[in-house]
Amino acid sequence: ELPSNVKKIKIPLKKIICLSTSHIAFIDVIDEIHSITAISGAKYINNATVKEKIDDRSIVDIGYENTLNYERIVELNPDLVITYGVGSEVTGYNQKLNDMGIETIIIPEYLENHPLGKLEWIKFIAAFYDKEEIAQTYFEKVENEYNQLIVQLPEEKAKPKVLFGLPWKDVWYVPGGKSFLAKMVNDAGGSYLWKDNQSRESISLNIENVFIKANNADIWLNTGTVHHREEILKIDERFKDFRPYTASKIYNNNLQENAAGGNNYWEKGVVEPHIILKDLIKIFHPGLFPNHSLVYYRYIE
Repeated sequence: ELPSNVKKIKIPLKKIICLSTSHIAFIDVIDEIHSITAISGAKYINNATVKEKIDDRSIVDIGYENTLNYERIVELNPDLVITYGVGSEVTGYNQKLNDMGIETIIIPEYLENHPLGKLEWIKFIAAFYDKEEIAQTYFEKVENEYNQLIVQLPEEKAKPKVLFGLPWKDVWYVPGGKSFLAKMVNDAGGSYLWKDNQSRESISLNIENVFIKANNADIWLNTGTVHHREEILKIDERFKDFRPYTASKIYNNNLQENAAGGNNYWEKGVVEPHIILKDLIKIFHPGLFPNHSLVYYRYIE
C-alpha cells in the first residue's frame, strides 16, 4: 500500500514519448526502441531504427517544448513522457501533461559535470523497463574503457591549451571549469584555458576577453556548425588576426551530422563517452592511438 499522493508508474513500460534525442540513445542500449511511440524534432534524429519508424509513421513527431501537440499526446496514451529542461518552461509543460493524466519524468543528464555521470542516467531509465542489470553491465564496461584510456596517458606529456566554441551575437559562451567538457579535456591530457573557473555551466564572455585569454590556444574545439575554416571569418572578420584561427588545430564535433544538422555527438555521444575521450586523446596526442580514426570529430581545414 502506498499513500494516495504517490505516483505509480507500472513497469515495464510499453509506450513512451521522448522529448530529447539523448533519451533515444539510452533506450537503444537496453534494446527498447520499440517502446517509443513519439519524439520531438524528427528531422534532427540520427538513430537509424527510429528514422525508419518515423518514415513508416509508427513513431510520430509531437513538436517542441512550447509547441507540444497535447491532443496528439493524449491520443497516443503513453505510459510515460520523458522530458528535459530547466526553469519554468519544463515545470509548465510537465504540469500540463500531468493535469491531463499523462505521467512524466525529467532526465537532466546534461547537468552532470562528469561524462560518466551523464551516462549513469541509463540506470534510472532502465529501471522503468526492469532492465537494471543490462544497464549496469553496459555502464561498467564503458566506465572501465574510459578509465583505461586515462591511465595510458604518459604523465610527462605536454598538455595542449584548449579553447571551445564561437561567439553568438557578440557573446562567447565557454564551458565552465567544472563542466563535463572541462573534465574530458583534462582526462584526455589537455589543458582547458578556463580550468580554474568554478562554474559547472557555460560562462558568458565578451569576444575581446576571449581573444586575449585564448590567443595562445593550441587546439580549438566544438565550433558550432562550422565545416570549413573560412566559415569562421563569416561570423567575425576579426578572426583573421586571431592566432588560434591562423595557427591552431581546429576540430569540430559534427562528423556525424545529418542533412538537417542533427548532431549525433549530442544524441549517441551521451552513451559513448569513452569513444569521445579517445577522439580527444587522438587530437591532443596523435601518436598515442595511431590506428584510431575519429568518430565524432572532424578536422576543420
